[in-house]
Amino acid sequence: MNIIAKNILYLLLLLLVASLITKYLAIKLNVKDDHDAEKNHVNKWHKWVEKSFYIVFIILFVAFEQVPMWVMLIIFCLCYLSFRIFMEWRYNRETREYLISFSLLIYFLIAIIIGAILNVF
Repeated sequence: MNIIAKNILYLLLLLLVASLITKYLAIKLNVKDDHDAEKNHVNKWHKWVEKSFYIVFIILFVAFEQVPMWVMLIIFCLCYLSFRIFMEWRYNRETREYLISFSLLIYFLIAIIIGAILNVF
């Protein structure tokens, strides 16, 4: 199995498990499952900053190609999800979505480290 297929398979599995974790926690924590992308942001500033994270990450990935991919992914997850957790906790605490985001942060960090150990990235 070539490296690209292994990466894609691992990332698909990672996202599938993340989706299952999100659904499970939404049921357990009684968080309303809302698929409307506009409602995932607490205000316009939150939406703008989160989209900026993607742009900055792509630029940094290209600019610092000597840095291992798993390190870049960990930095991205920490920044992106920490910001999302803070915004959900600060402005939308009653929905308790920040608990799901925090669980996903822990999950993604563990999954990226496992992927690095298995030489996926």
